[in-house]
Amino acid sequence: MWIVVAAAALVGASAVGASSCLVLRDETGPQAHLCTSCHGQADRPGDEVLRSAPPVDLLGSTDPASPGVGAHQAHLTDNGRHALIACDECHTVPQSVDAPGHADTTGPAEVLFGARARLDGHVPVFDGAAHSCADAYCHFGTTFTWNAPPTPLCGSCHSIPPASPHPQAPDCSICHAEVIDSSQNFVAPYLHVDGTVQVDATCNGCHGSAQNNAPPQDLNGSSDPTSLGVGAHQAHLAGGSFSRPVPCEECHVVPASVGDAGHIDTLPADLTFSGVAVTNGLTPSWDHAAATCSNGYCHGPQGVPNPITQWPEWNVPGSAGCGTCHGLPPNLPHPQVGLDKCHLCHEDVDASLNITDPSQHVNGMTNLEPMALVQCNSCHGTDLNGSPPPDLDGNMTSSSPGVGVHQIHLAPVNLFRPVACQDCHVVPASIDDAGHYDTLSPAELTFSGPAVSFGLTPSYDPVAHTCSDVWCHAPTAVIPPSGSVPAPQWTTPFAIGCTSCHAFPPPPPHDTSASCWNAGCHTNMQPSFNFTNPLLHVNGIINFP
Repeated sequence: MWIVVAAAALVGASAVGASSCLVLRDETGPQAHLCTSCHGQADRPGDEVLRSAPPVDLLGSTDPASPGVGAHQAHLTDNGRHALIACDECHTVPQSVDAPGHADTTGPAEVLFGARARLDGHVPVFDGAAHSCADAYCHFGTTFTWNAPPTPLCGSCHSIPPASPHPQAPDCSICHAEVIDSSQNFVAPYLHVDGTVQVDATCNGCHGSAQNNAPPQDLNGSSDPTSLGVGAHQAHLAGGSFSRPVPCEECHVVPASVGDAGHIDTLPADLTFSGVAVTNGLTPSWDHAAATCSNGYCHGPQGVPNPITQWPEWNVPGSAGCGTCHGLPPNLPHPQVGLDKCHLCHEDVDASLNITDPSQHVNGMTNLEPMALVQCNSCHGTDLNGSPPPDLDGNMTSSSPGVGVHQIHLAPVNLFRPVACQDCHVVPASIDDAGHYDTLSPAELTFSGPAVSFGLTPSYDPVAHTCSDVWCHAPTAVIPPSGSVPAPQWTTPFAIGCTSCHAFPPPPPHDTSASCWNAGCHTNMQPSFNFTNPLLHVNGIINFP
């Protein structure tokens, strides 16, 4: 059967000049379905697709300024810069001349973008009046005029390098060597604009240097520490004389490959703290506007004995010396001792305040000397004994509750035995025992030994600073409170005599004789009113034959 393809069905009445439209064709013959019957050139080199695309267009034009010609050949010809663009990326390719949507609509051809043009969420649009495409993947979203095709140069569609968040390294081949070389020549044009970004990069191809993968340089090509992308990266990685090197993964995830989620798809980098930074259950956070971290273990976290109020600024260079993260000494409840004593408790510090082993500093642990090497007087007291003064605040006078009359209790005299520390509070077996320095001062008073003899329940008034109902000072349950100082004030020293705790002699039912040694009652007492053995006085036992 012979048919005539009506010109009006192709491009409207204006197309009558296109000779091929009125040619009788044998629908069963070898040329029946060749596209070049209406457009393109049958004698042009290349395959059928290349021969079929304009020029010539349906009006017989070969001028690229004609919308029917435009940039067809630029898209379909290998120009050394990109892969060939298939016809169906811009409009439907009919299976036969009479397929719906082909010759049954008025021109120009309907532009129906394909999958590649819509990649990465692009929504391409063709403006028939302006003859331009917009927001197509193939042109990186740049708008071009179809019938005024530009010279295809690098930088036509995207800048070199593309704008941030793309890394600002000028040598494309560092990441895209499979496609382009260091001289900006394409080694595999068919892989360019093919719908896939070919990336084969090392970390320092985008940021860092041959030294390590951390900036400088940053993704913007900057080496300035005041730039957020550079900041204190190298200071953290180097460590130094004060702290261990901080590995990258303590602040953000290190990707296994360049395309991992959370790597180049979310910039600036996501800070996801881990390791030492979250020690003791801390929850560090990063304030991008202020360029500061807060509540990380590494810089004086709140909730431990090192609270500070000013966190270091990431992009303000400075030396992180002693006192940068914690006080010297750290704030209470850390003992307020002199800096010459730090080494007595901390095995990684010497007497000159040098960190002897930076790997043990800022490592998530408080490195203390073994208890055998740490003496009580490392924090309080002196070489005489471990009891104040000085106290944990460094106070030296008895008017400070931390000092009080510790030394009077401990001093050997001829009136009473020295009072053991454990009579008033727990003596820890090791420096980090519960209830030792893990609670704020003052120390918890837990009476024991002679202090609780005869079932007494002594108490301490932290406001008045007095003890009461303790065996050592006229206990009411045993001896009537007839002494002159039955409840002595801890912060006020006084001269202790025979009548301080009980009368002389004690009131009835005690015998009224003042000769304590008569009748063999208190054989430990001498006529001079001195004790033969002071250890047997105020010892929790009434020594009576």
